Amino acid sequence: MADNQEKIVHFVDYENVHKHIPIDEIARGNHQRVLLFVGNQQTIPNDWLIVDYNITVIRVGKTSKDNVDFHISAYLGMVHVGRDNSVKFIVWSKDKGFDDLIEHLKSRKRRIERKEPRKPKKITGTPSKKVIKPAVEKKKIVEEKPETPQGKIVPPSIKQVGSRVVEILEKTAPAKRPRKQTTLQNQLEHWRPGIKFKHTTLQVINWLTQKQHIVITDDKVKYNF
Repeated sequence: MADNQEKIVHFVDYENVHKHIPIDEIARGNHQRVLLFVGNQQTIPNDWLIVDYNITVIRVGKTSKDNVDFHISAYLGMVHVGRDNSVKFIVWSKDKGFDDLIEHLKSRKRRIERKEPRKPKKITGTPSKKVIKPAVEKKKIVEEKPETPQGKIVPPSIKQVGSRVVEILEKTAPAKRPRKQTTLQNQLEHWRPGIKFKHTTLQVINWLTQKQHIVITDDKVKYNF
């Protein structure tokens, strides 16, 4: 069921736009949701796995031409049926092949548009002294400013970490999930920078076991989802 606060749904063609979308702007808050469509062999950036991001990963099962596009088109139709017309859709892709479908959905009273992310501009030339000097002074002021408790980042709780891990694993094809506890622990370490958790991998696995998301027998992992 859709969240009543949801105002925007972002459909991200990761195969097409890669990491150039403003993920920190579009993935935060209950008012918007990101549906991230990734190819079978693609890897999601670790820094996109943080608990604060409202991202659902949809990974295609096979590698074939336009397979990701077909999935996006299918989800556009399904989500359109399940959302009020006040909810806006944004398709993040440079593929103009979506434009005809977008026009069709507009005729169905859907607020929808396609956006192409801007690539970061390359800085050329040598900055003048007038530009450098204020920047150095500003940095110096920041460094001398005493640290306050408000500035500290609170790491996610074990429940938040475990729930995020379950969400990621649910979106992973069963054949590609870690089958052994040691492999799962290695995978958790790989996700650590993105989820930003401080717990040990064993603590996370114990939480998953206690909540009956997984069962471990002789180092073999069975998933209950």
